[in-house]
Amino acid sequence: MSKKNIREINKIITRLINKNISIKEFRDKIESIFIKHQLTKVDFNIEKLSKKIKMERTAMYRKLYNLKIKKPK
Repeated sequence: MSKKNIREINKIITRLINKNISIKEFRDKIESIFIKHQLTKVDFNIEKLSKKIKMERTAMYRKLYNLKIKKPK
């Protein structure tokens, strides 16, 4: 991971910490950012993503649904 990516992650976390949100909202936002980034690396292939991040495929579909992440058109 590059220093630029680390700085970007730190900015996002700092922004979220300064908001008045619950731990669930914080976790969901971080997971959403992470999953969206990883999806771009695997061309939105759910099976490849689930293997890459070591998550069951069905759990990945549930996570995408719960986080309202959809394939871009």
